[in-house]
Amino acid sequence: MCYQAPFGRQIPNTALKVLTLVARTGLRCGRRPRSKLLACGAVVMHFGGRIVQQNDFGLEIETFPISAFENKHINNQVKSFLSSTGLPSWCAPHMMFGSFGGVYLPKLSQWSWSEDWEKPYECALVNYSESYVVGSAQDHQPIILLPDDPAIYIFAPCGQYLHRLNTSLDNLFQTILYYAEMVELAVASDSSAFTESRMPTRLAKEFELKFCKREPTIPDSIWVYWANERCTNTQLALPVGQHS
Repeated sequence: MCYQAPFGRQIPNTALKVLTLVARTGLRCGRRPRSKLLACGAVVMHFGGRIVQQNDFGLEIETFPISAFENKHINNQVKSFLSSTGLPSWCAPHMMFGSFGGVYLPKLSQWSWSEDWEKPYECALVNYSESYVVGSAQDHQPIILLPDDPAIYIFAPCGQYLHRLNTSLDNLFQTILYYAEMVELAVASDSSAFTESRMPTRLAKEFELKFCKREPTIPDSIWVYWANERCTNTQLALPVGQHS
């Protein structure tokens, strides 16, 4: 797998005390104007030694309208979560959830951002044209739901097969919060640790342990890959004699 991690400019401010991580790129994110690019960043609040809850973070949560599910084969658990709890509009690592050109849960075959994904889209349509796009990940990869399935998936880079991202939307949300916690701890001592990929490896390992406990049925998780990717320059950045 080869998942790159481009970042946008900033995420919206909230009334909560938050930390925003930003890094400029020249990428365009879907149909958003360049002047309004919003992409990866972690928006987090301080907390201590307890299960992370949604209200501990400054993430802007978007619920899906009931009309989004009309005439679609969407799992009831998914409908309930999206309409009552919702998902972050933007969150690390370079993820967005919500509507595409004003359309919620478009079929992959009708996804308005498809041209940004380029060649893999053609491969994905062969087997998954009837899947629903709930969000977008880095490199403009669609995050999808399969008909009547509670799990969330992301395509392999080639677009020919799927990786399971999480087994449920509840677990997806909790994983997003775990990831934000990891980023907050990393930048507490080095403000560029995340954007420069020199995050302490112990933080990625702690994230992996939490994820595996939450999602024991997902081996070789892409989430863990994304966390480890943020540590690729760690050893180069350490002074002689120090270890991450």
